[in-house]
Amino acid sequence: MGRLAPEAGRGVPDSGRDSRRPVVCVVPGLAPNLHRVLNPEEAGMVVASQRVGELMQTEVVSLARGDRLDLAEDIMRLGRVRHMPVVEDGLLIGIVTSRDLLAASLSKALEFDVAERRTFLRSVDVAEAMTQDVVTIDEDTTLRDAAALMIRHQIGCLPVVKPDRTLIGLVTETDLLRAALSVDDDSANC
Repeated sequence: MGRLAPEAGRGVPDSGRDSRRPVVCVVPGLAPNLHRVLNPEEAGMVVASQRVGELMQTEVVSLARGDRLDLAEDIMRLGRVRHMPVVEDGLLIGIVTSRDLLAASLSKALEFDVAERRTFLRSVDVAEAMTQDVVTIDEDTTLRDAAALMIRHQIGCLPVVKPDRTLIGLVTETDLLRAALSVDDDSANC
């Protein structure tokens, strides 16, 4: 549904992109079927103050320290994911990203053809390429704070962990963009 026209109470769809027009959204804390018309600034504040636990992906594909990089590459390519937490006994011990895969194979890439590259990746354990000092957040972190951490550390995802480092989810830059876009697209859930 497009943005609502100024006659928001009548629900007249409007395909225009005027950022001053009101946004209808579900506000946390209000009854589930009760909607409130927000101005764009208020809508942005609702999203920014939303908690990561409301947005995070909870079905996360993870790796073990002894898995090989060729497996990580296959899963990333087939699943179209760029970040894979490395878990041992349920606890986060690292993360492998598409950048880590690139860095691991780049030193030899100029000399390797595709088959040789795969053979090389098959010989490298995830533990050798993973980032061990992982920036993490808890589920009560606001989306604004999560975005600030990603920008500050120039990273594309944040594992969500309990205080004991048990992995409970993952939030990516795509998740944050999707949340921001939901306000702009007049989604029912902000």
